[in-house]
Amino acid sequence: MTYFHEHKRPEGAEITVEYDYKEGSGDYFAGGCWMPGDDAEVEIIAAFGNDGGVTLTTAECEAIEAAIYADPPNVDPYDDWIDYD
Repeated sequence: MTYFHEHKRPEGAEITVEYDYKEGSGDYFAGGCWMPGDDAEVEIIAAFGNDGGVTLTTAECEAIEAAIYADPPNVDPYDDWIDYD
């Protein structure tokens, strides 16, 4: 499932970023050892402005990812595979 993030460029242009978010997992105990969990992961898929597709700079990608990590989406694992109709 993809999510959307609104981003404002320094010159004032507003763009919408489509991204995939995978939640991290906690540490766990297996085989007699504590195993570290996985970190959350953000993958930017596309960016759109009023004129269509937008190319993001590396700095913009890092700023967008930081904003998403600071306020992650509410992930519902059932949204991807349950048809509510």
